[in-house]
Order: sequence, then structure tokens, then C-alpha cells
Amino acid sequence: MSNPKPPFKAILVDVPMPITTSRLLIRACEPGDGKLLNEALLESNADLRPWMPWARTAPPTVAESEENIRQSCAKFILREDLRMQIIHRESGKYLGGTGLHRFNLEHGIFEIGYWIRSSESGKGYVTETTNALTRFCFGALGARRVTLHINAGNTKSTVIADRLGFKFEGCLRNQDTYSDPTLGATDTNIYARLSLEGLPALDVSW
Repeated sequence: MSNPKPPFKAILVDVPMPITTSRLLIRACEPGDGKLLNEALLESNADLRPWMPWARTAPPTVAESEENIRQSCAKFILREDLRMQIIHRESGKYLGGTGLHRFNLEHGIFEIGYWIRSSESGKGYVTETTNALTRFCFGALGARRVTLHINAGNTKSTVIADRLGFKFEGCLRNQDTYSDPTLGATDTNIYARLSLEGLPALDVSW
């Protein structure tokens, strides 16, 4: 009689950090990141407000941002949520946030999320970050499915999905509870990749 398979424990899964490209350092949150995060959020509040519910409340204090960061550190260790920071390698500037959310480590299913500070928008950082994380999911975490969940009205994110060869799978009608309801767009479009085939080339390591 064969021995039963031991139960899967997500906390024991190795998640190598950081991820690097020619321009970017993508790493887990660290204590002390609160000030960097706070500065970026205050700068970008108006652009984030339509898509992020946390941008529609009173702006956080530095202490609140630091508390948020430390909670994310704990969730990363527990493998409950893999939130990461996007840092410019040369200047060290904090560019925005990304990460893997609502995932299943045992079965290799991941969702990529991201945001970029307003002053750094339009420079290709989100596309580069999403490309790098997609490669990381398949190469380091054994992914069999990587998704982007995008509000139907978010044209900028839709362009990124198309640029990186994520395939449109369908629309979840009236599903988006994150975006500002005054936008009148409450549908979520699902885009997915099942492999790295056709993904634009990118020099990335971890």
C-alpha cells in the first residue's frame, strides 16, 4: 500500500525574490516602504480613484501606509497574497505596485494586478512588469494559467493584455465591485495565458 500524499502547504512554497529586468526591480514589500508608497498614492490619487476603491477614501497617512505594507509582508510570508513593489533599478524610484492575487499555488493558477504612479505612466513599465511576472509564474511557480481581470472600461489595461498576447476568454457581467460605479462600467473582462508561447521577448531573472 502506497503512502498517502502529504497535504499541500502553501507556506512551504518557495517564491524567489527579487525579479529583475533591464529597467526594473520587482520585489516583495519591506518594512519601511510606507513612506515611498504614501508619496506615490498621494501623487496618483485622481488617476487611481476610478479603478481602486482604496483611492476613493481619505488619503492615508504615512503611518497608515506603513501599517498596510507590514500587513502585506505578513501575507506574503503566509502565501496568502504576493504583493510586490516596482522599483526603477537605476534611480531607485518607487514606480508603483504589482503582485499575484487570488491564486492557487497548488494548482498553478494566478492573477496579476498592477498600478503605476501618475508621473511614470506611459513609459512601458506596466507592460514590462506584467511580462516579467507572467514569465515568473510559468518559470518559477509552475503556472498552468495566468490571468488579468480588467474592467470593461479600462482601455489602458486592455491594451496591455492585447500587447502581451493574453487571450480574451469572456465577460463577467456586473461583477466588478472595485471600480467606481459612476463610471457605468461594472463588467469584468477576463484575459488569460496558458503558456509563454508568443509572449514578447524580455530579459528577466529571479
